[in-house]
Amino acid sequence: MDISVVIVSFHSHHLIRKIIKIIGKKIPVVIIENSRNQKLKKDLEKKYKNLNVIIPKKNLGFGSGFNLGIKTCKTNYVLHLSPDVSISKKCIKDIRVLINKFHDFALIGPTYNNEKIY
Repeated sequence: MDISVVIVSFHSHHLIRKIIKIIGKKIPVVIIENSRNQKLKKDLEKKYKNLNVIIPKKNLGFGSGFNLGIKTCKTNYVLHLSPDVSISKKCIKDIRVLINKFHDFALIGPTYNNEKIY
């Protein structure tokens, strides 16, 4: 597998379940659950074999949580998703296509469609 997904969460179980369904069961997913919700860890890891929920000893926040997630990934590339992101299977597929086209990059970032500027 060429890419893993890292999600940093704090009491976002209702959002996490939706995004995992979109990601599917083939891409490795690491969730840093800052709320220390052991039940969520048990439930998700039982249902999804491609998923690892890490419960830190304390709330690491966003940045440190993301860094911890990256350290556990075994792929060359990491896609960071927030629990409340709206993403499609096609978007994930397109990102994987871009990764295979460009080999010398540090960061790929999406853009918004139909963004209103205020």
